[in-house]
Amino acid sequence: MCFSPEFSFGAGAVLAVVGAFSIRKATGFRQKVFAGIPLIFSLQQFTEGVLWLALTRPGYESYASISTHIFIFIAQVIWPTYVPLSVFLLGKGINDGNWLRALTFTGVLVSVFQAIRLYSYPVSAFVSEMHIAYQQYYPVLPFPVITILYLLATILPPFLSSHKKMWMLGSAVLFSSVVTQLFFANIFISVWCFFAALISVVVYVIVSEMSRTDQLSVSGKPAVES
Repeated sequence: MCFSPEFSFGAGAVLAVVGAFSIRKATGFRQKVFAGIPLIFSLQQFTEGVLWLALTRPGYESYASISTHIFIFIAQVIWPTYVPLSVFLLGKGINDGNWLRALTFTGVLVSVFQAIRLYSYPVSAFVSEMHIAYQQYYPVLPFPVITILYLLATILPPFLSSHKKMWMLGSAVLFSSVVTQLFFANIFISVWCFFAALISVVVYVIVSEMSRTDQLSVSGKPAVES
């Protein structure tokens, strides 16, 4: 997150509450996997809070490397697999799930590639304009194929889901990605997570709707999605 350690820890606490409510609303393992998205955002923000302390407060310097690696691991390794997989588990989408299955496989490939790069090359972080900038010393690829595949794996799945409200999640992720790329491209990985609260609230809304639909189905009443 941005601005300060207090802001990051506060955001982490709020996201943890949203995640707890989402998990509580969810019915069944598959919904709970999807409902766990805010909790991962929460962990990410707490991690960056520790990194803020390591970069700006005496006595915390030893935590800089581990918190940097954890933050980047979540951002670049966890998300490209977790997002499409959690959407795929909720049910079949277009063409009986073939596209979601393909995007999940794509996400796994991106995660493995990013994990290898993170393990093989050094990374660092520093404060820049009240944000944390992450320096990744990866070899420059001639074509941004990994970035494209990452965006496909994290943005497209909600739009292919059979759950009608899932488009809200896709729209929130797409909007946050575009805005961050346009105005904060040099600190994308940190500022993009500023939108974690918006995305987490959307997750809660979707889980609540699915839970309500399940309850109506159990009670014998017609379940109507809107």
